[in-house]
Amino acid sequence: MLASLTRGELSRHIRRHRRLVAAVLAGLAVLIIAGSLPHGTTESIGADAPTLATDEVAIPITLESRAVAEALHRGDRVSVIAVSDEGFSSIVAESARVLEPAASGGFGSGESAVTLAVDEESALRLASAPARGTLTVIIRPRNQ
Repeated sequence: MLASLTRGELSRHIRRHRRLVAAVLAGLAVLIIAGSLPHGTTESIGADAPTLATDEVAIPITLESRAVAEALHRGDRVSVIAVSDEGFSSIVAESARVLEPAASGGFGSGESAVTLAVDEESALRLASAPARGTLTVIIRPRNQ
């Protein structure tokens, strides 16, 4: 039916059913966005699953550099650094343990989320750190 419509008839048909057309386009956008998000892993939860110590909390942080986030592995120890727009940097958390590395920020994003295990004081500093600038990490040797 739509193939036999002229350009003007098709235009009127779309205007007449604009809510339906908008709903279909919104649905397609959701499918495209959902397809670009990282998929869950099929690994079973076992002995290598991340756990928190009694004095730790988990906090997700967004790193400015996707390459830095992808270099991290579960169990790595990192120091988190906030870098201000003026170029000043400060250590926000030391000896944080990587629980879940490199969850992508989505299609086209250069940022990546990393979940860290830290003490509560460090978690509070990490929660407010993005307001002071961008975050990056220094990877520490595992035995520290």
